[in-house]
Amino acid sequence: MWHMNDHALPSAISSPSGVTAIVQRGRAAFTAIELAVVLSIVLILVSTGTIATLPMLRRSAFTQSLGKLEDVAAQARMLARRSADLTNFYGVVVRRNGAVTEAAITFGTSATWTKRVIGAGGAELALVDLGPAVVIYGGNSHAGATAMAAGAEFGWMYRSVSGRVASSSVATLVPAFIGVTSAELTSAGIIDSAVLVDQALSLRSQDQRQVAAIAVYANGAMSTCPLSGL
Repeated sequence: MWHMNDHALPSAISSPSGVTAIVQRGRAAFTAIELAVVLSIVLILVSTGTIATLPMLRRSAFTQSLGKLEDVAAQARMLARRSADLTNFYGVVVRRNGAVTEAAITFGTSATWTKRVIGAGGAELALVDLGPAVVIYGGNSHAGATAMAAGAEFGWMYRSVSGRVASSSVATLVPAFIGVTSAELTSAGIIDSAVLVDQALSLRSQDQRQVAAIAVYANGAMSTCPLSGL
């Protein structure tokens, strides 16, 4: 059996002050390296996350802009279906105000910005800012469409009671289609006096990475779908 001798080991081994300083300096340097590594990893993660998040934020903002336009159209059509006025109609008007695209509900004989609907309390009804990051494009084809110029307006009206589209003026009695091509009407068998207003209508982001076709059919229904390959 082993026995401890009477000479107990010291509880701590003393060392010269110089050795202690060296150990302390070495430990401090190792901590600084660790901190540098951790900071580098954090910076890499942050930059990677930012790069991945920005496109998602842009897509979200574009979707919100498209949703705002759809909401304005839905409200205008609802007001038209509840109205018995056969002289003045409710409609949608879109304007390029400087760098910002705006949409509002209009009421009168034509879809114009000066005839926006004023609700209770003097506030404009359903006036929405689609944002500076989106622009309305129109033309005979999506590939050849041009951006709405600053100060330009575009819109359509809904007939009272029925909620059907009446083009940009109530004087239009024939079926009106916005953003629907002649080929689409022909394939659907609609050829009787159809009015086409901007056969190719779309909402696009400034960089045109996000593009959505907009179509408003004669029955008043509005639809949107993504476009690619332009």
